Amino acid sequence: MAAEPKEFIKTKAELIASLEEARVRLGGELGALGHSLNPASRLRTSLLEHRTGWIIGSLAGGFLGTRLLLSSRRRRKLRGGGEGPESRRLGLIPVLGFLLKYSLTLSRPAAAKLLEKRVVRMIDQK
Repeated sequence: MAAEPKEFIKTKAELIASLEEARVRLGGELGALGHSLNPASRLRTSLLEHRTGWIIGSLAGGFLGTRLLLSSRRRRKLRGGGEGPESRRLGLIPVLGFLLKYSLTLSRPAAAKLLEKRVVRMIDQK
């Protein structure tokens, strides 16, 4: 057999350096993946990068929401209602919103574990 060229033969130190470089690169890629899978981090980054858009959007959403609520209240006043079962149902909306918010907050760790398992399974399949 012919001897291999010197350029293909690496010393132990070169192999260790190459391995360390690959570890650093993989760590950076996993950090970027963790950032992209974390909704709170992505929202924070988006708020910092697109501050003007978020301010304009929140003002527009608040304006439209106020207009919708005020117009429905005006219509109810004009009809002479306001104490019927419909108004009781409208009073439950904030309570339901409160309960939904806390149920989502409590389910966040379980959702994160589920997402992590799916990502690991997807990476293992590749």
